[in-house]
Amino acid sequence: MAEFSKVAEQGREIDQALDERQSAMGKSHPSFVLDSRLGWHFVHDAFKVFLVADEQVRAQRILGDNRETERAAGMDEQVALMRQREQSERKRYHAYYGLDPYDESNFDLVVDTTYKAPELVVADIIAQLPK
Repeated sequence: MAEFSKVAEQGREIDQALDERQSAMGKSHPSFVLDSRLGWHFVHDAFKVFLVADEQVRAQRILGDNRETERAAGMDEQVALMRQREQSERKRYHAYYGLDPYDESNFDLVVDTTYKAPELVVADIIAQLPK
């Protein structure tokens, strides 16, 4: 992902294509789940959920996944890669749209996943969905 962010910084085309696709999905699909930094901005009628977790826990999860696209030598390198990615996203999205993708006020629900199993996170979200 860090490499993808570096490529995306070279021009707006990648981000723009992804953003346009999200917007189109929001208009054409009545119900779906989207994992996106800016989905809250492009899919207007959505119930917007922001998942947060402690930085060290996030890094450990990534390292534990053995992701081919995100290989770090250890915890310190993984944290550095995550910070670089977040900085890149903040910079790009602010330049394009004047937005901070990590501003929790843009979401209907914020769930701290640091100490929660995925099943409990899902249960929390379902419990808060509009009826």
